[in-house]
Amino acid sequence: MIDGSNNSTSGVGSGDRPYAVAVNPVTSKVYVANLGGNNVTVTDTNDNSTATVTTGTNPYEISINSITNKIYVANSGSNNVTVIDGITNSTTNVSVGDLPVAVAVNPVTNKIYVANSGSGNLTVIDGATNSTTTVAAGTGPRDIVVNPVTNKIYVAVEFGSSVRVIDGTNNSTISVPVGTNPYAVAVNPVTNKIYVANQGSNTVTVIDGMNNSTSTVPTVPNPGAVAINSVTNKIYVVGGGVTVIDGANNSTTNLGAGGIQPFAVAVNPVTNKVYVTNLQSSNVTVIDGSYNTTVTVAAGTTPIAIATNPVTNRTYVANRDSNNVTVIDGTNNTTATVPVGINPHALAINPTTNKIYVANRNSNSVTVIDGGSNSTVSVPVGSNPLQFSIAVNAVTNKIYVANYGDNNITIIEGSNNSTTSVAVGIGPYGIDVNPVTNKIYVANSGSSTVTVIDGNNNTAATVPVGERPNFVAVNAVTNRAYVANFNSNDVTVIDGANNNTITVPTVLQPISLAINSITNRVYVGPIGGSLMTIIDGFTNISTTLPVASRGLAVNTANNKIYAINNNPLTVIDGTNNSTTTVAVGSGSEAIAVNPITNKVYVANIGTSNVSIITPAPSNSIPLNTVAEPFPSNTTPSATPTFTLTATSTYSPTVPPPRNIYFQMDTTNGTWTRATNSGSTATTVTANAIPATLQRGLHTIYFFATDGSDATSINPITGEQLVETESVELGTSSPESSPVIGGINAYSFLANIPCTFGVTPNSQNFGSSAGASSATVETNGCSWNAVSNNPWITVTGGNSRSGNGSFSFSVAANNGPARTGTITIGGQTVTINQANGCTYSISPSNSNISANGGNGTTNVTSVTGCTWAAASNDAWITITGGSSGSGNGTVSYSVQPTNGPARTGTFTVGGQTFTVSQASGCTYSLAPTSTSIGSGAVGSSFALTTSNSGCTWTSVSNNPWITISGGTSGTGNGTVFFNVQANTGPARTGTITTGGQTFTIDQANGCTFALSAPSANIAAGGGNSSFTVTTVAGCSRTAVSNDAWITVTGGGSGTGTGTVSFSVQPNIGPARTGTITAAGQTFTINQGSGCTFSISPTSANASATGGNGSFALTTVAGCNWTAVSTVPWITITSGSSGSGNGDISFSVEANTLNARSGTITAGGRTFAVNQATGCTFSLSLQSVSIAAFASTGGFSINGIPACSWTAVSNDPWITITGNNSGNGSGNISFTATANSGPPRVGTITAGGQTFTVNQANGCAFAFSPNGTSFSASGGVGGFNVTTNSACIWTAISNANWINVTSGSGTGNGSVTFSVLGNNGAARTGEISIASQIFTVNQLAPNNLVSITGRVLTPTGLGVRNALVILTDSQGTRQTATTSSFGVYTFTSVRSGESYFLGVSSKRYRFAPRSITPTANMTDIDLIGLE
Repeated sequence: MIDGSNNSTSGVGSGDRPYAVAVNPVTSKVYVANLGGNNVTVTDTNDNSTATVTTGTNPYEISINSITNKIYVANSGSNNVTVIDGITNSTTNVSVGDLPVAVAVNPVTNKIYVANSGSGNLTVIDGATNSTTTVAAGTGPRDIVVNPVTNKIYVAVEFGSSVRVIDGTNNSTISVPVGTNPYAVAVNPVTNKIYVANQGSNTVTVIDGMNNSTSTVPTVPNPGAVAINSVTNKIYVVGGGVTVIDGANNSTTNLGAGGIQPFAVAVNPVTNKVYVTNLQSSNVTVIDGSYNTTVTVAAGTTPIAIATNPVTNRTYVANRDSNNVTVIDGTNNTTATVPVGINPHALAINPTTNKIYVANRNSNSVTVIDGGSNSTVSVPVGSNPLQFSIAVNAVTNKIYVANYGDNNITIIEGSNNSTTSVAVGIGPYGIDVNPVTNKIYVANSGSSTVTVIDGNNNTAATVPVGERPNFVAVNAVTNRAYVANFNSNDVTVIDGANNNTITVPTVLQPISLAINSITNRVYVGPIGGSLMTIIDGFTNISTTLPVASRGLAVNTANNKIYAINNNPLTVIDGTNNSTTTVAVGSGSEAIAVNPITNKVYVANIGTSNVSIITPAPSNSIPLNTVAEPFPSNTTPSATPTFTLTATSTYSPTVPPPRNIYFQMDTTNGTWTRATNSGSTATTVTANAIPATLQRGLHTIYFFATDGSDATSINPITGEQLVETESVELGTSSPESSPVIGGINAYSFLANIPCTFGVTPNSQNFGSSAGASSATVETNGCSWNAVSNNPWITVTGGNSRSGNGSFSFSVAANNGPARTGTITIGGQTVTINQANGCTYSISPSNSNISANGGNGTTNVTSVTGCTWAAASNDAWITITGGSSGSGNGTVSYSVQPTNGPARTGTFTVGGQTFTVSQASGCTYSLAPTSTSIGSGAVGSSFALTTSNSGCTWTSVSNNPWITISGGTSGTGNGTVFFNVQANTGPARTGTITTGGQTFTIDQANGCTFALSAPSANIAAGGGNSSFTVTTVAGCSRTAVSNDAWITVTGGGSGTGTGTVSFSVQPNIGPARTGTITAAGQTFTINQGSGCTFSISPTSANASATGGNGSFALTTVAGCNWTAVSTVPWITITSGSSGSGNGDISFSVEANTLNARSGTITAGGRTFAVNQATGCTFSLSLQSVSIAAFASTGGFSINGIPACSWTAVSNDPWITITGNNSGNGSGNISFTATANSGPPRVGTITAGGQTFTVNQANGCAFAFSPNGTSFSASGGVGGFNVTTNSACIWTAISNANWINVTSGSGTGNGSVTFSVLGNNGAARTGEISIASQIFTVNQLAPNNLVSITGRVLTPTGLGVRNALVILTDSQGTRQTATTSSFGVYTFTSVRSGESYFLGVSSKRYRFAPRSITPTANMTDIDLIGLE
């Protein structure tokens, strides 16, 4: 049993297979027909006590007359109706027609109508006497309904596709055509409309009871049940889902049933709840009929995020795959499309500025939409902002974007779209803002932390949380942040005051969070599960609710929570956690609520649209209060006045409302009484003025209390009228009134103008750098401190909301006195700084030659800074720019000098410029050079200078020259030097004195030596070398004196080196040659080089012997001898010689095995090979063997000294013994099986050939091995498998079988045709070799029939089941069962095998194999449990 107030359930026992149920609302008793128990269970709902009443067989349907308290049970198995007395449970059985399946009662006429499906009629029972009358109905009456207002009875005739209308006054009938297989019927007595569910055509026929005219309404597939709410005029049709028909215009809405195989439906017209039983998923779907006001609005592709601006009543939908945003006008649901970046993933709205911020994942940007004009601006942000990545602080006008790919957040200044970034943890995913504390909470999914950012200065703190936090939400009222941790299956609660945490376990993989700050409840949804976690924010104790909730939204105004995970939407009543469902589109996971209109917006990814749901009004409370809305729901005042009007509709006496109470932004605080401004007998109007408001969205909550008259159970006294103005709800009732009206809410935007003040408004600084601060006072507005000059920097507190201070620094001043400003909220702070001129020159020095010259330097200074230039030395003159202001140039000249180098300066703006002038001295030498021999020597030269003050030095530029006197001096002087002896080539050196060069040339002194005097080289020639040693720089050459010696390296060079040479091979006697190197002789000795060759190098001799010869070639003078190495070869001439010659020999006859011998001549070998003299004979020359594997053998005969071998010449023949031997022997072999045509192989033994002949081994296989044909004949075929070399031909042995294609080699196929058969059944064959393919053909006229029933596991017939008959060739026949499960096949071939199967939605059936030879009946197919 389901409690309609909260959908809680309780179980009450019943009998076997409860099949039908009916309720008597007068007695509060429930009657359940138990199909398998042949009884009815009676439950008293006052105490859930039960009683059992025996009925007929298979009680199928049940109906109640609440006026007479009689219960009527149709027993389909015993063809009667059991009448139960509701007071005593006594029974009476009334006989009716065959297979009664439906029963209906007219309580006005006390007539009972029974539909008898088997006999095609109705039994009419008189409730007073139980007497009966029979009325014809048609084939298969299935359902029946009564309109007690018109006394008309409507019968759904399933197989007549019609409804039989019976006039209850005289039982006359007419037939009204409807759809195919009408299965259920219901009537709305208020509109006199009849609704017929046509299961075969997926429609409902609507019959007008006035004139029996009809209209057709499409529904969900297989409609099988229908129920009506006559109060709302809504019709609910159940099949493959639920279709809701609006009775006023026949418009429809299709809802997901919420379960699998919805079967039955019932309506509670009082609560407007619809209950659908789901057969396969064993549950009941409860539909709130009030939530059928759903509108669908087209959106872009893949709507992934959605947000609502309640102030403008606009809803914004981010369409991920079409890169745009759909804007929905809440007043009329018209839409506009705004292009944004690539893959928009998240939305956030600032209702104060009416700006919408769209995070674009793949373009790394945020699109800012102006809500007034839909114009856009793109703001670059970090990488990969994801689905929950954007949040707005409407108080500070700051927007925060979590950049998943960059591990930081981007902060957008809403006033100018400027940005800054703040580093956070790894993988920032979700983000939320507490506008009261100006704290920002960032969930870092990769580092399992939350970064808490202070919005006043962007400083950050890190708070450890659970694993993979993806979502964060803030309760600004309690200053708590809630973090959904996906991998650790819990929620971390962060205390905003101190960042302390606690952990609350949740359902698996929490992905979404929503908070009702009024009730302090936190709702946590999983990514794929079916349980929601609800956390009590006061105690952190959690409970679960069976609701799938990947997307969540809360409406604090009506305490409704909306959960979505694909379809449908679940609406949770926050007061008691009861739920209802509303159908939306597919793939839904984003949701938004407008708290002003109470409309719910669901983005449907799968259908690319938005479902807009208008909730039903709350149950009417006779005392209600409304607020007069502000224009555009916006007020500019911080203390606005609300006009509240309460209306009482109590009856029969209307007590006037007394007072109205209100609170701002909560219902948990103190209620304040509004000031009454007027009243009537049923209304009171009052003005509510709250405490000063901050800018932003607010909600005012209010309710009224009634006034009591003298007879009230809680009268109000005069004393009570002047009680305190404030009360605590729940601790004392306002005015101690007996009735408190419903709490209502109104949401609005406080768009309060900002005011600012800054202290002090001016400050003075010296020219050096400095820092200071100022205080800002405002009415809660956000502000930025902005420097208007680059030398002034705001260093702290530059952006925040409300009162505060900011600090700044002033850069050092290197120019004249200056003034700058800082702007805060339109106010200006003036900064004055003293003069600080500085100067620099470039270059700051120069080098001038002795001849003098001119130069310049650039002066750099701030404009307005003056300067002067003055020389500090007489030989330096300022020629230009002697004074100036700001930047400038100073020119100067330097006089020539003939003295030593000198340095002077001039001064510019306190800076010194240095001039360095080179020396003017000149020098000469006498003499300037000298030439000397290779021996050591000393000498000198004289130096003359132009000025006695000129100094000089002498330096030797070579190590073999040494200065022995006059190394330095002033004026004229003499330089003395020594030169070392030279052992190398001629050389030149120098001495430098006073910048002049003195040159010394010394003669050559080289000597040479060889590393060895000679070398010995073999006759074959080769390469070698020797070393020539001398002083570096000494030149040398090497030359061969003989043609057979070649110098290959070191033929010339300097200093010590190597001479390489090659020697040609020597084919004559020993010889000597020389190389001359650097005047030295190197000797080369080479030995003798005689060589010999013979032609040919071998000869073959027959067994009878014979003579032969070969030639020997060499150089003249080379001696040689020829010798035989075996006795059977004799040298007959040329046994020795010199130079070229011929050698002759004789070979003796051979009577044994083959042999070899040699002759050696000049170191070369000549080979003689003589053939064998042996002969052999075989006992057999050939043999023939079968195709299978075989063995065989033969003998070989020869003299004992002769050897032989036996070799197979084919891979399928193997020698198995004695493959070699001497004299006579036996040879055996094996042959592998032959799977192909005949073959021949050979064995060679002792030079003789033995032949093996093997028989044909082809084998054939068919697939299939045979087939059957009907009497009409036809064509067929089969596949042949054999060896690739086997040749075959298919032959038919019957003239009625014609082989049309039947020969080949290797694998192939055979096709054939079969003539029609006019006689008895016959069999023929097609053969290949010994393999047979069988062809069977039936005789004509051998068709039989098969009949049976399709039954449930309990033996009831299954209607509309599809029965399938399949023959051995796969050909199918089908038949549909009747209402009693009967099927028939009439064209079945006798003697052929078939499979019987059933296709049914409700039961499973095992297939059955049959081979009929005659007509078959009672072939029943029974469903499995």
